[in-house]
Amino acid sequence: MLNLFVQNPTIKAIYREDSTRQSTSRPILVVKYGPPASGKGSDRTQKAIESLGVKYDEMIHFNIDDVIESLEQFRGTSRKQLEQTFKYMTNSSLQDVNKKNKLKANLNIIGNNNIKDFSKIYFNIRNAPINATETQTWELIDTMMGKAMKSNLNISMETTGSFSFPDWLFTDPKTALYIKNYQVVFVFPTVHWDTAWSRYKARPINRYLKGGPFRFGSTKVGYAEQYIASYTAFIEKMPTLMTNRENVSYIIVPNDVSNSQFARIERTSSYDLKLILGQFVARAEEFMRKPAGNK
Repeated sequence: MLNLFVQNPTIKAIYREDSTRQSTSRPILVVKYGPPASGKGSDRTQKAIESLGVKYDEMIHFNIDDVIESLEQFRGTSRKQLEQTFKYMTNSSLQDVNKKNKLKANLNIIGNNNIKDFSKIYFNIRNAPINATETQTWELIDTMMGKAMKSNLNISMETTGSFSFPDWLFTDPKTALYIKNYQVVFVFPTVHWDTAWSRYKARPINRYLKGGPFRFGSTKVGYAEQYIASYTAFIEKMPTLMTNRENVSYIIVPNDVSNSQFARIERTSSYDLKLILGQFVARAEEFMRKPAGNK
């Protein structure tokens, strides 16, 4: 798992020492927060992170999806489920571009029963014990992250806000002890929901056609709901978090406006999240209000 999260051999060696380093500057904890396919892994987001004065490849990047998608069990099972659901994907006479277009159209109208088939594969593997002590993947990542924080390493982590806003970082015993030493920056990519939905479909399709896994877990309506929940939680909780924590700031990164620049916002900044992000939520909510037949 460490090989997945950090590529830099020097940083990897420091992590393995499991000792607190004396750092000349305050380490950085980046929380990449936003709905799926919003651009958390984009080049623009990477540049925004490096504007903090840290090299991207010298960070440990925690993302549980990287672990699941790296497993041969998930690749094989997810591909098999896709081919059972849409049998034309195994049609050797059908060109890849035609498979891609047909699948994109089908994913627009896919039902909850099929989504449950795909989601079940992901969560069964994610929640399965990975060693003799029945440690789950997320537990091991938590332990690894606590160790990285103890060593004062620069860290990034990804979360969609599907289950909760990540303010638990300040209260969880594994992280609360060390997080006060960190400069915590929430990096929040913004993208209109219809663009994000298009990306959300395209990514697993392209991976499948290249021989990789197929990770997909939402209907179009369900994705819009998750998108709204993620943005709304950020609008509601981020101002309070910044007020209560002196070491917290955030960066908004536009990911579907070609000439827009990212903006870092500190405690003392004059900002209005509802004004900045309200348009994104409103656009998704407009889709949700349409008659079911038009969704």
